[in-house]
Amino acid sequence: MAFWLRIGVVYNGALSFMDIALFSYYAFVFKGSALELGVISAAWSVVYILANLTLGGLTDRGSNKTLAFISMASSILMMIAFSMHTKLWVSIAYMLHALATTSISLALSVSVLELIDSYSWNTANAMLRIGTYASRGLLLIAFSYTLGTKGLSPYMYLSVAMGILTFISLPSIGLAIERKLYSFTRAIDELVHRASSWALFSVSSMNPSAIQLIEKTGRESRNGVSPGRILLAILLVVALGDYVFVVFTSLLATKLAYTSYLMFMGAVAFIIGPLMYLIGKLSMGSRVPVALLLMFRGLFFILFLERVDTPLEGAVFMLVSSTLYAVIELFLYSMYIQETTGYRTNMFFVSRETGSIIGSLLGGYLWRNAQDLYIPLAVIILVATLLSLVGGRKAEL
Repeated sequence: MAFWLRIGVVYNGALSFMDIALFSYYAFVFKGSALELGVISAAWSVVYILANLTLGGLTDRGSNKTLAFISMASSILMMIAFSMHTKLWVSIAYMLHALATTSISLALSVSVLELIDSYSWNTANAMLRIGTYASRGLLLIAFSYTLGTKGLSPYMYLSVAMGILTFISLPSIGLAIERKLYSFTRAIDELVHRASSWALFSVSSMNPSAIQLIEKTGRESRNGVSPGRILLAILLVVALGDYVFVVFTSLLATKLAYTSYLMFMGAVAFIIGPLMYLIGKLSMGSRVPVALLLMFRGLFFILFLERVDTPLEGAVFMLVSSTLYAVIELFLYSMYIQETTGYRTNMFFVSRETGSIIGSLLGGYLWRNAQDLYIPLAVIILVATLLSLVGGRKAEL
Protein backbone atom coordinates (compact mmCIF):
# COMPACT_ATOMS: atom_id res chain seq x y z
CA MET A 1 0.00 0.00 0.00
CA ALA A 2 1.37 3.41 -1.00
CA PHE A 3 2.50 5.72 1.81
CA TRP A 4 -0.08 8.38 0.97
CA LEU A 5 -2.84 5.79 1.10
CA ARG A 6 -1.67 4.52 4.50
CA ILE A 7 -1.79 8.05 5.90
CA GLY A 8 -5.15 8.71 4.24
CA VAL A 9 -6.60 5.50 5.70
CA VAL A 10 -5.67 6.56 9.24
CA TYR A 11 -7.09 10.05 8.66
CA ASN A 12 -10.29 8.57 7.26
CA GLY A 13 -10.49 6.27 10.28
CA ALA A 14 -9.96 9.19 12.65
CA LEU A 15 -12.84 11.10 11.03
CA SER A 16 -15.01 7.97 11.13
CA PHE A 17 -14.24 7.75 14.86
CA MET A 18 -15.11 11.42 15.26
CA ASP A 19 -18.55 10.80 13.79
CA ILE A 20 -19.45 8.43 16.63
CA ALA A 21 -17.49 10.34 19.28
CA LEU A 22 -18.91 13.82 18.56
CA PHE A 23 -22.49 12.62 18.29
CA SER A 24 -22.33 10.52 21.44
CA TYR A 25 -20.40 13.30 23.25
CA TYR A 26 -23.29 15.68 22.58
CA ALA A 27 -25.74 13.05 23.81
CA PHE A 28 -23.94 11.97 26.97
CA VAL A 29 -21.99 15.09 28.07
CA PHE A 30 -24.47 17.81 27.06
CA LYS A 31 -27.51 15.56 27.72
CA GLY A 32 -28.94 16.36 24.30
CA SER A 33 -32.62 15.57 23.91
CA ALA A 34 -33.93 13.14 21.32
CA LEU A 35 -35.18 16.11 19.29
CA GLU A 36 -31.78 17.83 19.39
CA LEU A 37 -30.00 14.62 18.40
CA GLY A 38 -32.41 14.09 15.55
CA VAL A 39 -31.90 17.65 14.30
CA ILE A 40 -28.08 17.54 14.32
CA SER A 41 -28.07 14.06 12.77
CA ALA A 42 -30.32 15.26 9.94
CA ALA A 43 -28.25 18.44 9.56
CA TRP A 44 -25.06 16.36 9.26
CA SER A 45 -26.66 14.33 6.48
CA VAL A 46 -27.81 17.47 4.65
CA VAL A 47 -24.29 18.96 4.79
CA TYR A 48 -22.82 15.66 3.61
CA ILE A 49 -25.18 15.40 0.64
CA LEU A 50 -24.79 19.05 -0.40
CA ALA A 51 -21.01 18.80 -0.11
CA ASN A 52 -20.95 15.70 -2.33
CA LEU A 53 -23.11 17.39 -4.95
CA THR A 54 -20.99 20.55 -4.82
CA LEU A 55 -17.59 18.84 -4.87
CA GLY A 56 -18.46 16.18 -7.44
CA GLY A 57 -17.01 18.28 -10.27
CA LEU A 58 -13.63 18.48 -8.51
CA THR A 59 -13.67 14.71 -8.14
CA ASP A 60 -14.34 14.04 -11.81
CA ARG A 61 -11.58 16.51 -12.78
CA GLY A 62 -9.10 14.72 -10.50
CA SER A 63 -8.54 17.68 -8.13
CA ASN A 64 -7.50 15.49 -5.21
CA LYS A 65 -5.20 18.05 -3.58
CA THR A 66 -7.97 20.67 -3.51
CA LEU A 67 -10.33 18.16 -1.90
CA ALA A 68 -7.67 17.16 0.64
CA PHE A 69 -7.09 20.84 1.49
CA ILE A 70 -10.82 21.40 2.05
CA SER A 71 -10.87 18.40 4.40
CA MET A 72 -7.79 19.58 6.30
CA ALA A 73 -9.18 23.11 6.69
CA SER A 74 -12.55 21.75 7.83
CA SER A 75 -10.82 19.60 10.46
CA ILE A 76 -8.96 22.61 11.82
CA LEU A 77 -12.17 24.63 12.01
CA MET A 78 -13.90 21.64 13.63
CA MET A 79 -11.26 21.58 16.36
CA ILE A 80 -11.63 25.33 16.96
CA ALA A 81 -15.42 25.11 17.13
CA PHE A 82 -15.27 22.17 19.55
CA SER A 83 -12.92 24.10 21.86
CA MET A 84 -15.75 26.61 22.49
CA HIS A 85 -17.50 23.74 24.30
CA THR A 86 -21.11 24.81 24.08
CA LYS A 87 -24.03 23.00 22.50
CA LEU A 88 -24.13 25.38 19.56
CA TRP A 89 -20.41 25.21 18.82
CA VAL A 90 -20.22 21.44 19.19
CA SER A 91 -23.11 21.21 16.73
CA ILE A 92 -21.17 23.45 14.33
CA ALA A 93 -18.12 21.23 14.83
CA TYR A 94 -20.25 18.25 13.84
CA MET A 95 -21.32 19.98 10.62
CA LEU A 96 -17.69 20.81 9.81
CA HIS A 97 -16.93 17.15 10.42
CA ALA A 98 -19.44 16.28 7.68
CA LEU A 99 -17.58 18.54 5.24
CA ALA A 100 -14.20 17.11 6.24
CA THR A 101 -15.49 13.56 5.84
CA THR A 102 -17.04 14.25 2.44
CA SER A 103 -14.00 15.93 0.94
CA ILE A 104 -11.45 13.35 2.12
CA SER A 105 -13.67 10.48 0.94
CA LEU A 106 -13.81 12.03 -2.51
CA ALA A 107 -10.09 12.86 -2.46
CA LEU A 108 -9.10 9.30 -1.59
CA SER A 109 -11.56 7.73 -4.01
CA VAL A 110 -10.33 9.73 -7.00
CA SER A 111 -6.70 9.25 -5.93
CA VAL A 112 -7.17 5.48 -5.92
CA LEU A 113 -8.83 5.64 -9.35
CA GLU A 114 -6.10 7.79 -10.93
CA LEU A 115 -2.89 6.97 -9.05
CA ILE A 116 -3.37 3.19 -8.95
CA ASP A 117 -3.69 0.84 -11.92
CA SER A 118 -7.29 -0.15 -12.66
CA TYR A 119 -6.60 -3.86 -12.07
CA SER A 120 -5.75 -2.98 -8.44
CA TRP A 121 -8.79 -0.76 -7.77
CA ASN A 122 -10.75 -3.45 -5.93
CA THR A 123 -7.80 -4.34 -3.70
CA ALA A 124 -7.02 -0.70 -2.90
CA ASN A 125 -10.65 0.10 -2.08
CA ALA A 126 -10.85 -2.98 0.14
CA MET A 127 -7.67 -1.97 2.01
CA LEU A 128 -9.01 1.58 2.39
CA ARG A 129 -12.18 0.33 4.05
CA ILE A 130 -10.48 -2.32 6.19
CA GLY A 131 -7.91 0.21 7.42
CA THR A 132 -10.62 2.74 8.17
CA TYR A 133 -12.57 0.27 10.28
CA ALA A 134 -9.44 -0.82 12.14
CA SER A 135 -8.37 2.78 12.87
CA ARG A 136 -11.85 3.70 14.05
CA GLY A 137 -11.99 0.66 16.31
CA LEU A 138 -8.66 1.35 17.97
CA LEU A 139 -9.54 5.00 18.58
CA LEU A 140 -12.93 4.14 20.06
CA ILE A 141 -11.36 1.64 22.45
CA ALA A 142 -8.70 4.19 23.44
CA PHE A 143 -11.35 6.88 23.92
CA SER A 144 -13.36 4.61 26.23
CA TYR A 145 -10.33 4.47 28.56
CA THR A 146 -9.31 8.15 28.39
CA LEU A 147 -12.74 9.82 28.31
CA GLY A 148 -12.75 10.67 32.02
CA THR A 149 -9.22 12.12 32.11
CA LYS A 150 -8.40 13.58 28.71
CA GLY A 151 -11.77 14.02 27.00
CA LEU A 152 -12.09 14.35 23.23
CA SER A 153 -9.58 17.15 22.60
CA PRO A 154 -6.47 14.93 22.04
CA TYR A 155 -8.36 13.03 19.36
CA MET A 156 -9.25 16.33 17.71
CA TYR A 157 -5.54 17.16 17.56
CA LEU A 158 -4.84 13.73 16.09
CA SER A 159 -7.47 14.21 13.39
CA VAL A 160 -6.04 17.61 12.44
CA ALA A 161 -2.48 16.23 12.39
CA MET A 162 -3.50 13.34 10.12
CA GLY A 163 -5.40 15.75 7.89
CA ILE A 164 -2.27 17.87 7.45
CA LEU A 165 -0.10 14.79 6.78
CA THR A 166 -2.61 13.49 4.24
CA PHE A 167 -2.63 16.79 2.38
CA ILE A 168 1.18 16.92 2.34
CA SER A 169 1.74 13.27 1.34
CA LEU A 170 -1.01 12.96 -1.26
CA PRO A 171 0.49 13.19 -4.78
CA SER A 172 -1.25 15.59 -7.10
CA ILE A 173 -3.02 14.01 -10.06
CA GLY A 174 -1.31 15.53 -13.06
CA LEU A 175 -3.02 14.03 -16.09
CA ALA A 176 -6.25 12.29 -15.08
CA ILE A 177 -5.91 9.46 -17.57
CA GLU A 178 -6.29 6.13 -15.72
CA ARG A 179 -10.09 6.24 -15.78
CA LYS A 180 -10.05 7.21 -19.46
CA LEU A 181 -7.76 4.28 -20.24
CA TYR A 182 -10.06 1.96 -18.31
CA SER A 183 -13.07 3.29 -20.23
CA PHE A 184 -11.22 2.90 -23.55
CA THR A 185 -10.24 -0.69 -22.70
CA ARG A 186 -13.84 -1.55 -21.85
CA ALA A 187 -15.02 -0.04 -25.13
CA ILE A 188 -12.49 -2.09 -27.09
CA ASP A 189 -13.49 -5.26 -25.26
CA GLU A 190 -17.13 -4.58 -26.13
CA LEU A 191 -16.28 -4.05 -29.81
CA VAL A 192 -14.29 -7.26 -29.90
CA HIS A 193 -17.14 -9.10 -28.24
CA ARG A 194 -19.67 -7.79 -30.77
CA ALA A 195 -17.39 -8.55 -33.70
CA SER A 196 -16.93 -12.10 -32.42
CA SER A 197 -20.69 -12.49 -32.06
CA TRP A 198 -21.31 -11.34 -35.64
CA ALA A 199 -18.60 -13.70 -36.90
CA LEU A 200 -20.27 -16.58 -35.09
CA PHE A 201 -23.64 -15.53 -36.47
CA SER A 202 -22.33 -15.52 -40.04
CA VAL A 203 -21.37 -19.19 -39.79
CA SER A 204 -24.31 -20.28 -37.65
CA SER A 205 -26.05 -21.94 -40.62
CA MET A 206 -23.10 -24.30 -40.95
CA ASN A 207 -22.61 -24.71 -37.19
CA PRO A 208 -25.91 -24.79 -35.26
CA SER A 209 -24.11 -24.83 -31.91
CA ALA A 210 -22.86 -21.32 -32.72
CA ILE A 211 -26.34 -19.92 -32.01
CA GLN A 212 -26.18 -21.36 -28.49
CA LEU A 213 -22.76 -19.75 -28.02
CA ILE A 214 -24.07 -16.38 -29.22
CA GLU A 215 -26.97 -16.60 -26.76
CA LYS A 216 -24.60 -17.55 -23.95
CA THR A 217 -22.16 -14.69 -24.61
CA GLY A 218 -25.11 -12.30 -24.96
CA ARG A 219 -26.39 -13.28 -21.55
CA GLU A 220 -22.90 -12.88 -20.06
CA SER A 221 -22.60 -9.40 -21.53
CA ARG A 222 -25.84 -8.39 -19.85
CA ASN A 223 -24.77 -9.59 -16.39
CA GLY A 224 -23.90 -6.04 -15.38
CA VAL A 225 -26.21 -3.73 -13.47
CA SER A 226 -26.85 -0.15 -14.56
CA PRO A 227 -25.43 2.63 -12.36
CA GLY A 228 -28.97 3.73 -11.52
CA ARG A 229 -29.84 0.29 -10.16
CA ILE A 230 -26.63 0.19 -8.12
CA LEU A 231 -27.41 3.61 -6.62
CA LEU A 232 -30.91 2.40 -5.73
CA ALA A 233 -29.43 -0.76 -4.23
CA ILE A 234 -26.98 1.08 -1.95
CA LEU A 235 -29.74 3.49 -0.91
CA LEU A 236 -31.94 0.56 0.14
CA VAL A 237 -29.06 -1.35 1.75
CA VAL A 238 -28.23 1.61 3.99
CA ALA A 239 -31.93 2.37 4.60
CA LEU A 240 -32.49 -1.15 5.93
CA GLY A 241 -29.33 -1.00 8.04
CA ASP A 242 -30.20 2.30 9.70
CA TYR A 243 -33.85 1.25 9.96
CA VAL A 244 -32.63 -1.57 12.21
CA PHE A 245 -29.73 0.29 13.84
CA VAL A 246 -31.99 2.99 15.31
CA VAL A 247 -33.94 0.32 17.18
CA PHE A 248 -30.84 -1.66 18.08
CA THR A 249 -29.14 1.41 19.58
CA SER A 250 -32.18 2.30 21.67
CA LEU A 251 -32.28 -1.25 23.03
CA LEU A 252 -28.55 -1.29 23.71
CA ALA A 253 -28.53 2.09 25.47
CA THR A 254 -30.61 0.63 28.29
CA LYS A 255 -27.98 -2.04 28.94
CA LEU A 256 -24.59 -0.30 28.56
CA ALA A 257 -22.79 2.69 30.12
CA TYR A 258 -21.24 5.29 27.80
CA THR A 259 -17.66 3.99 28.17
CA SER A 260 -18.87 0.42 27.66
CA TYR A 261 -20.76 1.52 24.57
CA LEU A 262 -17.61 3.12 23.13
CA MET A 263 -15.54 0.01 23.83
CA PHE A 264 -18.28 -2.16 22.36
CA MET A 265 -18.42 -0.13 19.14
CA GLY A 266 -14.63 -0.04 18.94
CA ALA A 267 -14.23 -3.79 19.32
CA VAL A 268 -16.84 -4.43 16.63
CA ALA A 269 -15.16 -1.99 14.21
CA PHE A 270 -11.72 -3.52 14.85
CA ILE A 271 -12.89 -7.09 14.20
CA ILE A 272 -14.78 -6.15 11.02
CA GLY A 273 -11.54 -5.72 9.05
CA PRO A 274 -10.28 -9.33 9.11
CA LEU A 275 -13.78 -10.71 8.55
CA MET A 276 -14.33 -8.31 5.67
CA TYR A 277 -11.05 -9.45 4.11
CA LEU A 278 -12.04 -13.11 4.29
CA ILE A 279 -15.53 -12.61 2.87
CA GLY A 280 -14.15 -10.19 0.29
CA LYS A 281 -12.36 -13.06 -1.46
CA LEU A 282 -15.60 -13.49 -3.42
CA SER A 283 -15.91 -11.91 -6.84
CA MET A 284 -16.55 -8.17 -6.61
CA GLY A 285 -17.68 -7.86 -10.20
CA SER A 286 -20.72 -10.10 -9.97
CA ARG A 287 -24.14 -9.38 -8.52
CA VAL A 288 -24.72 -13.00 -7.45
CA PRO A 289 -22.53 -12.92 -4.29
CA VAL A 290 -24.02 -9.52 -3.41
CA ALA A 291 -27.59 -10.82 -3.75
CA LEU A 292 -26.80 -13.82 -1.52
CA LEU A 293 -25.20 -11.61 1.13
CA LEU A 294 -28.16 -9.22 0.95
CA MET A 295 -30.61 -12.04 1.51
CA PHE A 296 -28.62 -13.45 4.43
CA ARG A 297 -28.29 -9.99 6.02
CA GLY A 298 -32.00 -9.23 5.65
CA LEU A 299 -33.08 -12.58 7.11
CA PHE A 300 -30.59 -12.13 9.95
CA PHE A 301 -32.14 -8.75 10.80
CA ILE A 302 -35.69 -10.04 10.65
CA LEU A 303 -35.09 -13.21 12.67
CA PHE A 304 -32.74 -12.01 15.41
CA LEU A 305 -33.26 -8.29 16.14
CA GLU A 306 -36.03 -8.78 18.69
CA ARG A 307 -34.11 -11.65 20.30
CA VAL A 308 -31.17 -9.47 21.37
CA ASP A 309 -31.46 -9.36 25.17
CA THR A 310 -27.87 -9.23 26.49
CA PRO A 311 -24.73 -7.20 25.68
CA LEU A 312 -23.06 -10.37 24.34
CA GLU A 313 -25.95 -11.04 21.99
CA GLY A 314 -25.83 -7.38 20.98
CA ALA A 315 -22.12 -7.69 20.21
CA VAL A 316 -22.71 -10.72 17.98
CA PHE A 317 -25.64 -9.02 16.24
CA MET A 318 -23.66 -5.85 15.62
CA LEU A 319 -20.57 -7.72 14.42
CA VAL A 320 -22.45 -9.88 11.92
CA SER A 321 -24.63 -7.08 10.56
CA SER A 322 -21.77 -4.56 10.33
CA THR A 323 -19.45 -7.02 8.60
CA LEU A 324 -22.12 -7.92 6.06
CA TYR A 325 -22.81 -4.25 5.38
CA ALA A 326 -19.10 -3.48 4.95
CA VAL A 327 -18.67 -6.25 2.38
CA ILE A 328 -21.89 -5.44 0.50
CA GLU A 329 -21.01 -1.73 0.35
CA LEU A 330 -17.56 -2.56 -1.04
CA PHE A 331 -19.02 -4.93 -3.64
CA LEU A 332 -21.60 -2.36 -4.77
CA TYR A 333 -18.98 0.39 -4.95
CA SER A 334 -16.72 -1.87 -7.03
CA MET A 335 -19.63 -2.62 -9.38
CA TYR A 336 -20.44 1.09 -9.60
CA ILE A 337 -16.94 2.25 -10.57
CA GLN A 338 -16.80 -0.54 -13.16
CA GLU A 339 -20.04 0.64 -14.74
CA THR A 340 -19.19 4.36 -14.59
CA THR A 341 -15.46 3.83 -15.28
CA GLY A 342 -14.66 5.70 -12.08
CA TYR A 343 -16.68 8.87 -12.69
CA ARG A 344 -19.60 10.34 -10.65
CA THR A 345 -18.44 8.56 -7.48
CA ASN A 346 -20.00 11.39 -5.46
CA MET A 347 -23.45 10.11 -6.44
CA PHE A 348 -22.70 6.79 -4.75
CA PHE A 349 -22.06 8.63 -1.47
CA VAL A 350 -25.14 10.80 -1.95
CA SER A 351 -27.36 7.74 -2.42
CA ARG A 352 -25.78 6.09 0.60
CA GLU A 353 -26.49 9.03 2.87
CA THR A 354 -30.01 9.48 1.50
CA GLY A 355 -30.68 5.88 2.49
CA SER A 356 -29.43 6.65 6.00
CA ILE A 357 -31.91 9.51 6.38
CA ILE A 358 -34.84 7.45 5.09
CA GLY A 359 -34.01 4.39 7.17
CA SER A 360 -33.44 6.30 10.41
CA LEU A 361 -36.72 8.21 10.15
CA LEU A 362 -38.77 5.15 9.19
CA GLY A 363 -37.21 2.90 11.81
CA GLY A 364 -37.62 5.32 14.68
CA TYR A 365 -41.19 6.23 13.77
CA LEU A 366 -42.51 2.70 13.22
CA TRP A 367 -40.84 1.22 16.29
CA ARG A 368 -42.43 3.94 18.41
CA ASN A 369 -45.86 4.15 16.77
CA ALA A 370 -46.58 1.03 14.69
CA GLN A 371 -44.48 -1.97 15.71
CA ASP A 372 -46.81 -4.37 13.88
CA LEU A 373 -45.62 -2.84 10.61
CA TYR A 374 -41.93 -2.89 11.51
CA ILE A 375 -40.99 -6.38 10.27
CA PRO A 376 -43.26 -6.31 7.16
CA LEU A 377 -41.63 -3.06 6.01
CA ALA A 378 -38.17 -4.55 6.59
CA VAL A 379 -39.14 -7.44 4.32
CA ILE A 380 -40.39 -5.02 1.66
CA ILE A 381 -37.10 -3.07 1.74
CA LEU A 382 -35.14 -6.32 1.44
CA VAL A 383 -37.19 -7.54 -1.54
CA ALA A 384 -36.88 -4.15 -3.25
CA THR A 385 -33.10 -4.26 -2.78
CA LEU A 386 -32.84 -7.70 -4.35
CA LEU A 387 -35.04 -6.67 -7.27
CA SER A 388 -32.89 -3.60 -7.89
CA LEU A 389 -29.92 -5.91 -8.50
CA VAL A 390 -31.39 -8.97 -10.17
CA GLY A 391 -34.55 -7.64 -11.82
CA GLY A 392 -34.53 -6.67 -15.48
CA ARG A 393 -31.73 -6.12 -17.93
CA LYS A 394 -28.95 -3.64 -17.64
CA ALA A 395 -30.15 -0.18 -18.61
CA GLU A 396 -28.20 2.12 -20.83
CA LEU A 397 -26.39 5.10 -19.31
